[in-house]
Amino acid sequence: MKQIIILISICFLTSCSYRNEFGRDRVKFNIERIKPNTDETVYRIIDTSKIYYEISITDNFRKPVNFPGYKANYLKFYKNGRVAEFSDVDFEDENSFNPKKAKSYLYNYKKEKLIIQVYFKNPQCGQCFIKEKFNRISNDIFELENDGYISTYKAMEMPKSFLKFKPDW
Repeated sequence: MKQIIILISICFLTSCSYRNEFGRDRVKFNIERIKPNTDETVYRIIDTSKIYYEISITDNFRKPVNFPGYKANYLKFYKNGRVAEFSDVDFEDENSFNPKKAKSYLYNYKKEKLIIQVYFKNPQCGQCFIKEKFNRISNDIFELENDGYISTYKAMEMPKSFLKFKPDW
């Protein structure tokens, strides 16, 4: 009986996510989540032809935060509510912008609010997610705010040849 319970538990846990060919976790989105974006007016706020570079992280009291060994990341928005977080990019290598090599998130624009749902694994909660609120600062700068931190991003141009990739989630 104990073996059956363990087998059922393993089947349940592996059915929630998988790893792609680059070792990136992909959530099958059968857990609670936001619905991917369908509102086309979001493209007045975000630009799917640009990449956004993280220029700072602060706590919610606007004090700078430093994480040892942390590398700034890049966000790339795609159509249909997909957003990728890249932590290691090389502007000389278009393959480094393949979203299969990035973390996979969703975004939704509803009632003039843009929300990004970030997924991660944690021993305490298993597959977890947080919702980050988008705050536009200027045409090329925005902030993502969650319960603990505020990350500020600046838009950067991407070579057109780097835009050929499509997300796998």
